[in-house]
Amino acid sequence: HANEMTNTSAMMNIFLRYSVTPKTNFSLVAAGYKNFFEVSDDGFPAYGTGHLLLSDYSFGCQVGYYSLIGPVTFDVFWSRYEMWGIRFKAGFDF
Repeated sequence: HANEMTNTSAMMNIFLRYSVTPKTNFSLVAAGYKNFFEVSDDGFPAYGTGHLLLSDYSFGCQVGYYSLIGPVTFDVFWSRYEMWGIRFKAGFDF
């Protein structure tokens, strides 16, 4: 999913990575996002911390392998909006 980013937003990602072998690693991931410019119940913009500590958050684990075509990863994650999901990725990001 996508969130609108404003100049009053904050995002934090935490990765804990363990190298199982020189080419294989396992990661635990936690991420949080806060938009300080939220809309109140009456539909008007409200600047403040709001009633939620975070606007969105997610947790997951990832297994990665460094191959000839680049990193190959498999993720299992949980997000407040998407609930459970899986993702497979192969190759470099450009």
